[in-house]
Amino acid sequence: MTRFERLLLAILIAGAVLVGVNVIPAAGRWNATWKTYTDFGLALTTVRTDAGRTQLTVGLQLINLSSEPVHLIDLESQTSLNGETISGGGLRPENLVLSPGSRRIVTLVEPIYNTTQPALIAGLANRSRSWDVSGTIEIAIGGQSQTATVPFSGTLNQHGGG
Repeated sequence: MTRFERLLLAILIAGAVLVGVNVIPAAGRWNATWKTYTDFGLALTTVRTDAGRTQLTVGLQLINLSSEPVHLIDLESQTSLNGETISGGGLRPENLVLSPGSRRIVTLVEPIYNTTQPALIAGLANRSRSWDVSGTIEIAIGGQSQTATVPFSGTLNQHGGG
């Protein structure tokens, strides 16, 4: 083996070691992010209209079952009543952090779309109501360097009187 070939081989080995040193921690961080993403949950708790039927108040419970703190960055939602989309809104909190193992209820106030007033009135008159809330939530994991966008969907069925 010539001196040039040995030098080239040494450079290749050093490059492989450097790549390996960087890939292993990166894969570990990705795995931790994925675990936190899968351990994050969201549940629809309440849907209420105001007296003037101009807005909805939607309660969502955020659940962090991971071992990492989760920062809520952005939440966008859309609400349907008996299959008709009637409102939408969002939440961008300043500093909402869910510590490991914690749960927190956040409240969204969504304006009711003017064009959906008839669907809202008909839906509220129905004894059985099915509220569907769907959207996305953007979270930052750990030290906020890694973010994930989590789609969600939930249904709350109400039965009974007006």
